[in-house]
Amino acid sequence: MGNLLQHRKSDDKWRLYTTISEGWVTSWVNAASMKETIASYIEYEQKLKLIEFYWTFPHGYYNKITQKRFTNFPAVEAYTEWHLKALRSGDYELEVDRKYKELMPNRAWRDVAGNVFV
Repeated sequence: MGNLLQHRKSDDKWRLYTTISEGWVTSWVNAASMKETIASYIEYEQKLKLIEFYWTFPHGYYNKITQKRFTNFPAVEAYTEWHLKALRSGDYELEVDRKYKELMPNRAWRDVAGNVFV
């Protein structure tokens, strides 16, 4: 499952196809618009990973001394239920943004140069 690109050379336009719902996500757009669209997908994938990490910590990590895996199954179940509701909500990005801000209200993004983005 994932996304596929199609390029039309005659006018140098792009469009994005999803194999998840088997349909076109965009119309024909220029490269700059396509980059923004794909960047938005990546942004939400990363936010979702951070939400899962903060919500379910320390689930999945191993103890250095005992080599036993830490578990937090109640949190994993709660996260999974929330994620399914968000997917079905009709406003997935808004739900992800809300949960991200709830779990990490003061988290800022830093680029490699050290610039801070909130």
